[in-house]
Amino acid sequence: MATFFVKPTVIPSPTDTSTSVPIPTDTPRPTATETPTQTATTTPTVTPTPSPTVSPYAARVNDTPILKTDLADEMRRVSALVRDTKTISSGAVREAALERLIDSALLGSYTSQHGAFVSSTMVDAELDRAISLRGGQVAYNKWLLETRQTPDDVHILIERDLTIRNARQLVFSGSPTTGEYTRLSQIVVASEFEANELVSLLKNGSEFSKLALTRSTDQGSRLAGGEMGWFYINPIAPGSMAWQEVESAVANLAPEQVIGPIKTSVGFHIVKITARTMRPLAPEDAARLRQAIFARWFADLRKSANIERFP
Repeated sequence: MATFFVKPTVIPSPTDTSTSVPIPTDTPRPTATETPTQTATTTPTVTPTPSPTVSPYAARVNDTPILKTDLADEMRRVSALVRDTKTISSGAVREAALERLIDSALLGSYTSQHGAFVSSTMVDAELDRAISLRGGQVAYNKWLLETRQTPDDVHILIERDLTIRNARQLVFSGSPTTGEYTRLSQIVVASEFEANELVSLLKNGSEFSKLALTRSTDQGSRLAGGEMGWFYINPIAPGSMAWQEVESAVANLAPEQVIGPIKTSVGFHIVKITARTMRPLAPEDAARLRQAIFARWFADLRKSANIERFP
């Protein structure tokens, strides 16, 4: 509460008490009011709540960052490839898009380290070729609309394809051009019991080609006495034969050896290796081998990379 100080009225002592004249008094002075003392109010310090830091990165591949903006663009490109977007979740689209970007970063880094760069001239040449294959610029523009792609999308995809091509050339630089081919004959029957019976006959000296001609159910080889032809059988590049079970079983056999019965979807096989020889790889065998080499190489590249994924 404020305190008020009032100066008292000064009354002089009387000089003549007999007079009746009133003794004047000092004129009262105005009361002085002191300004109230302001009590300082301390405002409490409010510590601001730090906003969560939003990372601009979706992933990091070794020292190469992948931005979330790039991921969003890639998700749009992946979605454009899906005819019915209701059949795939947004999470699956994100995962597929991110893996594509990670693969692209790995391949781009590898080719750059080995001096195999993709120039804008190379991209423009491929783009001109793509426009020509589509029937001209008008037809090409129509194709872009139908496939929900932009010119930038196509530019990026062409650059990636050229990067993969460069990587393949680097990886295949020392790949073999020749391989061991195996000549095979077979007998195919419906039951395991019959197959075992034929194996016993072969062990007792029966001729393979005659049994194939009279007992085999495989029309493609029966009339040739079971002869199937030559196959490039390589464990790292399977697919030379229609039956993987047979291909695996004969991979390490020596000429003139017989194996069986081998069960497949068409019956029970008895197989004879009649010869092995080295020869230049047929185009389809070379392509299958290169594909297997590249897949194995890229799996190792991914395994050795430092890949970080962020929410």
